[in-house]
Amino acid sequence: MEFPYLKVVDFPKHQKRERFLPWIRFGIFNPKNKSKILYPVGLVDSGSDITIIDHEFAKELGIEIKKGPNESFPLTMPQQTAILGTIGFFRHFKVTFDYPRRILVESK
Repeated sequence: MEFPYLKVVDFPKHQKRERFLPWIRFGIFNPKNKSKILYPVGLVDSGSDITIIDHEFAKELGIEIKKGPNESFPLTMPQQTAILGTIGFFRHFKVTFDYPRRILVESK
C-alpha cells in the first residue's frame, strides 16, 4: 500500500510552520470481535522500538487494559493517535520512505 506524507501545520511561538510527516491511516480491531474496525492515524517511526496506540481505541473496541497509565497523547498533537514502531509494525512489513512524496508499506 502507498501512503502520501501528510502536510502538518502548527504554530510554535505563534509562527506558522508546515512540515511533511509520515502519518498513515491504519485499521485496528479486537481479535476477539473482528466486526468493528477503527481507522486512526499513526506516525510511522523507524526509530521507535514499540508501537503505541491511544487507550481510547482499546476502550471503544472492548479491549481491557491491564497495565500502563491511563493517559492519552499530549494535547499538542491531537491528530496523532499512534506511533508505529519496530514491535507491532516494522517486524511485519517492509517500509520504504520516499520523502516527501510517499511511504510504501508491503507485506514481508
